[in-house]
Amino acid sequence: MGSPLQKAEVRSASPVLLMLDECGQVYCPSLPTALTTLRKRNVGICLALQSRSQLVHLYGAAQAHTMLTGGLSTHVYLPGQFDFKHIEELSRMMGLHQVNDSNGQPIARPLIAIDELMAEGESSLIIQLGKRPLRMGLQFFYKNKRLKQRSLMPSQPIPVKASPTPVLMNLKEVHEMDTVS
Repeated sequence: MGSPLQKAEVRSASPVLLMLDECGQVYCPSLPTALTTLRKRNVGICLALQSRSQLVHLYGAAQAHTMLTGGLSTHVYLPGQFDFKHIEELSRMMGLHQVNDSNGQPIARPLIAIDELMAEGESSLIIQLGKRPLRMGLQFFYKNKRLKQRSLMPSQPIPVKASPTPVLMNLKEVHEMDTVS
């Protein structure tokens, strides 16, 4: 009997999403390999971290960089989750735009400067899809009268169709499967 990941190579297999919360707290030796190889098996991985530096601490700078750039295509940065080095990098990735100085001369300035990112507080989040990050404003439902009222409405039942029982796998098994194939 094959594993679910081997079956996922079949075109008609359902996609799988692995959500790993607090993954910056626990070292998993096969995680770097899993991040960079499971996509071909129709498996997406979502890592929840407090800081990118957690991965650097656990896996070293080179492996952390590979994990963040080779295995994860979308990054979501929540308010207050930045260290200075990271804010500097986000400002650079946002790009430049042209403004006129006090003499009317065109100059390039960051689209969002480091000090602006630091002052964001809880007002926005940043989603990075590929090379260019996107800044989105946040609206908390409990601060908006209309949204707060809607949150008090009873929820509607969600239609449920039969699906196979999820299978928990050890990432070591996944790594062993990749080295065999």
